[in-house]
Amino acid sequence: MPSNTDLFHEDEGTGKALVFVPGLGATHEMFKPQVDAFRGSHRLIRPDLRGNGRSARLVGPIGTILDRQCDDMAALLDHLGIIRVVMIGVSYGGTVALHFALRHPDRLAGLVIVDSFAELRITQPMEALLLAGSYLTLWTYLLPRPLLNSMARLFYRRWPTALAAIPALVEGFRPTESMLQSLAMCRVDAVRHLGRVQCHALGVVGDATKTGVRLMQRAMSSIPNSRLEVVRDSLDPTNLCQPGDFNRLLAGFLSEIGW
Repeated sequence: MPSNTDLFHEDEGTGKALVFVPGLGATHEMFKPQVDAFRGSHRLIRPDLRGNGRSARLVGPIGTILDRQCDDMAALLDHLGIIRVVMIGVSYGGTVALHFALRHPDRLAGLVIVDSFAELRITQPMEALLLAGSYLTLWTYLLPRPLLNSMARLFYRRWPTALAAIPALVEGFRPTESMLQSLAMCRVDAVRHLGRVQCHALGVVGDATKTGVRLMQRAMSSIPNSRLEVVRDSLDPTNLCQPGDFNRLLAGFLSEIGW
């Protein structure tokens, strides 16, 4: 493809295009429940971001990582001959999708942000802990894969679909490049620019953490044509913890915007 990196992607289904952007260190594999639900009605594009899964290597500088990942996806759309899409970004992928909406606004017919944020400005003690934790836990990325697998399985034992997805996600995890992306994510400061987002937007967040809900409220309230849906008994990533609720919300949004 005509880009300065090789971007692995899955492309299936027919109809108007949806692009699914994975979370930190994750791959296209995290959207299998959405493939089952939407491939009969839409064209589904699922890339591995640069530095993840089967895509090309990611190097610094940290300050340009989001720009490069967004430009990679724009080049992928050019390569596939797709002009406009609805982009769905989960967790880190939501941060990338927000950045894409500002950098390539003409490519989006709609935007769905899931369990993410547009800044980590500290206004509450828990937000300070979240930011500190993002830095302090970087060392855990270097743990052996079997241990990462066990830790994740313990964390997501309440959510069967998320639990079943863990082995594939851990297998595609690239620790050093995930560290770089985590550092890039901690520097995000986009809220003051979100008034420029031109398309309709849907926010989806699990109710498991008040801080997560607050960060999503702050981001979505800055986007002119947007709303936020809070999903009960869900944790990042909601598309895997509560796939039925998530798919229903996504389908409703696509219907609303005529996509």
